[in-house]
Amino acid sequence: MGSSVIKSSTSAQSSKGKILNELEKLVQASYTKEDVNLFIVGVDLDEPDHTGEIHKKQLQELYSRIPQRIQESSKMKIICFSPVQAIEAWLSYQHNKTIQANSLEKLSPRELKKLLYGTNRVNPRIAEKLAKDIDVEHLIKQSKSFDHFYKQLNPPKSKKPKIT
Repeated sequence: MGSSVIKSSTSAQSSKGKILNELEKLVQASYTKEDVNLFIVGVDLDEPDHTGEIHKKQLQELYSRIPQRIQESSKMKIICFSPVQAIEAWLSYQHNKTIQANSLEKLSPRELKKLLYGTNRVNPRIAEKLAKDIDVEHLIKQSKSFDHFYKQLNPPKSKKPKIT
C-alpha cells in the first residue's frame, strides 16, 4: 500500500482561526483518501491556563470541528493537541530539566522563545535538536498538555481519547 500525506502547516502569518475554519474540510479530504489512517491537528493555546480549563475548551473546540461519523470511524485515527502557551514550553522543559513542572504555562510565547533561544526568534536548529533527543517520560511529568498529547498517541483500548 502506498502512502499519502495531506499536510497543512502554519507559520507566523497563519492564525488559529484559519486552522479552525479549514479543519473540517481537511479532515474530510483526509478521510476520503484510501491510504490515510492518521490525522493530527494542533494549535498553541497562547494564553496562561493555571487551571487547565482553557486547554480543555481548546481541545473540545478542535474535536467539535470534526464530524462525529469520522471521529467514531475506525478507518482513521484522529489526534488533536494544544500545547499550553506554545510548543516552546515543551522544548524548554526538555532543554532545562530543572524547571518546575507546569510552571511555564504562565509565560507568554515571547518569554518562552527568549528563555529557550535567548532571543524572540525561533532557532530551528535548537528546536530540531531538542525534538530529536526528546525525553518523553520527563515531558509527561513536566507538562499536562504534553501528557495529554502522548496519551492520544498511545491510548488504552478506547477509540476516542478523553479530554482531561
